[in-house]
Amino acid sequence: MFIISLWLFTIVNTEFLAPNPKALDTLGWKDARKIKKHTQIWRFITPVFLHASFVHLCLNLLSTIVIGSGLENGLGSWKLATLYFVSSFGGVLFSCTFNPLSYSVGASTAIFGMIGYYIAYLCINWTRIGENNPMQRFTLIIFIVLILLFNIQIGMTEANVDNLGHLGGLIVGIIMGFAIAENDDRNERSQGFLDFFKNTNYKNKCGIIFLFSYLLTFILIFYLLIDV
Repeated sequence: MFIISLWLFTIVNTEFLAPNPKALDTLGWKDARKIKKHTQIWRFITPVFLHASFVHLCLNLLSTIVIGSGLENGLGSWKLATLYFVSSFGGVLFSCTFNPLSYSVGASTAIFGMIGYYIAYLCINWTRIGENNPMQRFTLIIFIVLILLFNIQIGMTEANVDNLGHLGGLIVGIIMGFAIAENDDRNERSQGFLDFFKNTNYKNKCGIIFLFSYLLTFILIFYLLIDV
């Protein structure tokens, strides 16, 4: 997608290999007005595939590999993909609600969702993580803080990157962590979609209900109350 964005229009000189904003708009950057007025709902997801520059792309890829590789080992592919794209959707929705006039691209909404999952996992499994080795807690906390600071720095230096989207992705990631983290401790990572729901406990179900309620609330606020 990055190559396509460079090919569509002339590359701009603001940063190294930076796609033209017209190309990013054509391919579906976050645009609250077009989402609401023109029913271009795919813009809730497409920003995760677009990047403001080559450096932005590399930093997002690095964060995704570092964070996602560890989560994939524990979650399995479909759960990680669900966490990734639901967090991205939630981040863009949050940004459309609180910062509807901005345009943004990048996978950071999804990356912050994965960080949020780690935060929820740490809270849920605090006692078990430190049971045999108390340093595990400290190591995980340092890892979360460093990844957060690294991605906050990206948001402060790159163009067309929305920090409110990051916050929204983080919130959704934490909620999803409470919805699925305990289930992953009790079951094999290879369990299917139906097996997951058959084995959910009341905490998982409460997390899932809260997630849908949270997203539905912001969808209603955006479409009924936000003027774009």
